[in-house]
Amino acid sequence: MKRRILILAGALALLLGGCAGGGAPQGVQAGQALLSALFTSNQDGRWDAYQAAAAEGGDLEAAARDYLAPFQPFCTAGGLETLASNRYPTRCDSLAQEYGVALQPGEAEISEPDGSGASAFSLPVDLVSDGQTAGSVTLEGQLVFAEEDGALLVDGLALYNLDDLSAALGGG
Repeated sequence: MKRRILILAGALALLLGGCAGGGAPQGVQAGQALLSALFTSNQDGRWDAYQAAAAEGGDLEAAARDYLAPFQPFCTAGGLETLASNRYPTRCDSLAQEYGVALQPGEAEISEPDGSGASAFSLPVDLVSDGQTAGSVTLEGQLVFAEEDGALLVDGLALYNLDDLSAALGGG
């Protein structure tokens, strides 16, 4: 009996220690990183490079691949396809350029994935103009996670209120 209690206590200590030190679950970390990259306007000059390639009549397919490259570490191929087909990155960068602001995301709140791998999220985004916060909006949506090569990555993304970003900028 004493041995069984010690084994249970040891197992509980390992379980609690493992949970306490790990931070956010792997999929949630990928989701936070993706949302941060997606809503940081012109991150690492990606929008400028994409626009330059289009203006110069360059290879738009290569420019699109380069534009989506920052999202690859956090997404499956299906997740990247979702970003591209819904034009989420270009819509955000285009709106920021059109209204002369920088988008600066805060920390996303992401729920634990449910049995299907889906997680709800909310993300505060500041609209910065001339170094000052000119407004803010909280975007909401859903991330879908899938395991790929032993890692949980974003396999799908739905933004429920992207129109709120346009409205906060004065365009809707």
